[in-house]
Amino acid sequence: MDYSKFLDVLSKWVLPVNVLLAVSVAMFLYMLIKANRRSDFSIVDSLRGDDGKASAARITFYAAFITSTWTLMMYAVNKSDDPKSVVEIFIGYVLVWAAPKVLERWIDARYGKRDGDGR
Repeated sequence: MDYSKFLDVLSKWVLPVNVLLAVSVAMFLYMLIKANRRSDFSIVDSLRGDDGKASAARITFYAAFITSTWTLMMYAVNKSDDPKSVVEIFIGYVLVWAAPKVLERWIDARYGKRDGDGR
């Protein structure tokens, strides 16, 4: 059998950043499984909204966070010849993920907590 195609594909995917990502995901899953064994923690609760039902927004948030983190890592590895652009993109990444929560807390502190209807 000719394994050259398989080895070509494998060599493109077995990059340090992908190995780091796989190890990170494995460690995260291991920690979640260990934490889920405790009686005061449930993985499912992190995917539920305030009403106790499954939240598409939270699931989408986690998927987007994982995807954007992986994309940032890939960019940093592939464009490491220009550290300034990596730093600028990392600052943008942090702002995109932190700013909405900071703004929400500021609005709650300034104007009082609102209900789900925006009243």
